[in-house]
Amino acid sequence: MQHKINAYPVKNTLTLFLLTFSILFFACKKFSKKPLSQGKAGEIYIIMDKRLFSHPVKNIMEQVFNMESPYQVKYIPFQSWEVHKKQRNLLIVGNVNDGTLISEVILSHLSPALQENAKRNLGFIKVENDSFAVPQKIIYAYSGSDSLLAERFLQKGHNLADEFRLFEQTQKYKQMYEQGFEEQLSEQVFRQHDFYLKLPKNTVVRDSKSQVLSLSHPNFTLQVVYADSGQVIPKIEPIQEKKQHIFEFKNIKVLSLYADEVVQYVFTDEAQKRRYVFEGKAKGIEHIVTLQTLFSTFENAPEHNARLKIKSFK
Repeated sequence: MQHKINAYPVKNTLTLFLLTFSILFFACKKFSKKPLSQGKAGEIYIIMDKRLFSHPVKNIMEQVFNMESPYQVKYIPFQSWEVHKKQRNLLIVGNVNDGTLISEVILSHLSPALQENAKRNLGFIKVENDSFAVPQKIIYAYSGSDSLLAERFLQKGHNLADEFRLFEQTQKYKQMYEQGFEEQLSEQVFRQHDFYLKLPKNTVVRDSKSQVLSLSHPNFTLQVVYADSGQVIPKIEPIQEKKQHIFEFKNIKVLSLYADEVVQYVFTDEAQKRRYVFEGKAKGIEHIVTLQTLFSTFENAPEHNARLKIKSFK
């Protein structure tokens, strides 16, 4: 008597194995760790077709980013795109109607609706994070013609610079405060000077007297001088700036001056009726970004007291 062998359990086992393998494969692919990005904080790689290197759009871009010192900008022809796609800060610039490879890359990162808008000269930027490496900021800046691309940079180029600045400050903020911060020292500074800074670990007060605060840290030194209404601001040597820029911070217009490893922020806080000069010295562009990040934690007395009051209710 012959026994029939049931093939179904074998078939079911094989199917289950293949299904499990597929799930694991795609899960690993999805959650695979991306490499660390290349380059330093403050470096921006601008990728575009060689044709645009001799076009007015490049001159306009240079004007925009020269005002955004201390950022260092490097212009790279698209032919080298694969080599540089893991850079920390990338700006991909192109005319989506010119039929070049870079236009195809830009369009591949836009939805069908955005692709149609781009070809009809609508839209300007698409922002992505951590696409090829971590941490990474990629901005695709595009238009349907070279002349309109130049016009858009003239009108909105500062928005791109702001995107990169915010990204770098966010990354530096995480890095600076991941080990905590000098909370008692920050509050001590607030009690003595009526303004607040979130001071990172290893910050030391070198001098603290009326109208003057001097701080040191392994990566920078910072001096803050100020004068209330009716007072004369203590003298601080003006730097022979290479570049200057005005930006808005909490509805306050701030004049920023840069010269190599020195940065000054000059502004008047109307809420306190007080004029400030922040002067920081740091070695290298990455630590200049550290000073920018520290400045972003500034709170005047009304703002800090309001935050403490909210915190006490929680």
